[in-house]
Amino acid sequence: MVRAAAAAPARQPQTDSPPRTGRVTRASVKNFQLIKPGEPDHILVQHGRVGSDTFTMDVSWPLSVIQAFALCLSALTMKLGVE
Repeated sequence: MVRAAAAAPARQPQTDSPPRTGRVTRASVKNFQLIKPGEPDHILVQHGRVGSDTFTMDVSWPLSVIQAFALCLSALTMKLGVE
């Protein structure tokens, strides 16, 4: 069993938009990071928008690519009518 927590959203003071880290280049309600509890620098999964219809997924151990892909798919399907 893997314990994960959603990274707390932080705002950039000059733009009031969420910070984008790594390969994520565009703001979206579908962007998320799961972190290891107690270790905010250890990102387990990062999912984010990089184009108008393009997303990226970064995953690290102990999750497999299949587990991370399932998490990202659920993030997309739960928010279809939001944007």
